[in-house]
Amino acid sequence: TTIIGPLRKALYAIKQPESLEPQDVQNLLASSKGTAMHEGMTKALNTYNSGYICEQRMEREVEGWKISGEFDILTPDKQIKDLKFVSNYNLKKLEEDKQKLTNEMTLEDMYIETPTYFKYQAQLSIYRYLLNDNSIKPYGSIIFSLNNGSDMGKYTIDSEVTFPLWPSELTEQFIADRINIIKQHLANDTMPFCSDEERDKRNGEWK
Repeated sequence: TTIIGPLRKALYAIKQPESLEPQDVQNLLASSKGTAMHEGMTKALNTYNSGYICEQRMEREVEGWKISGEFDILTPDKQIKDLKFVSNYNLKKLEEDKQKLTNEMTLEDMYIETPTYFKYQAQLSIYRYLLNDNSIKPYGSIIFSLNNGSDMGKYTIDSEVTFPLWPSELTEQFIADRINIIKQHLANDTMPFCSDEERDKRNGEWK
């Protein structure tokens, strides 16, 4: 997902590798719950010889760089599924984005105007591209599980949302464009600014 998000963040990750210093356990609670969900699902599917493929890492070379990713689930009929442990706010933004979608939108339009929908569709599309298998379904889904109890009347605890996936040619072009921008910044020793949308900037409002 690094190639999908803000390029400033991606460049920081390249220039400043992740610290290995011990972290406060409190800061790891959310990620540990997500890890437990992933491991539980993987063990359940593998135990019964279900035919599902779980947590497989893939890579392909684009513009001289190795791009890798790891999907959560590939069903026996070749549909990609990913597990997400999210907040109600995330589901709220996804629903709002789905209402804004139009057939005329370009990827750039979607990145700016429907960022939550875009990141999930992009992630699934990149997994399909990395699998490099024409038999993979042209749609994939995200299985969401809520990580807090607020607004339970609005959203079910577990839900699945299906996304149409990009053609492989479009996915490859998206990845290549992002890589070339990163390369240019590395060559010039510059950092791009995050857009208002990437910073989730919103106008103030009285409540």
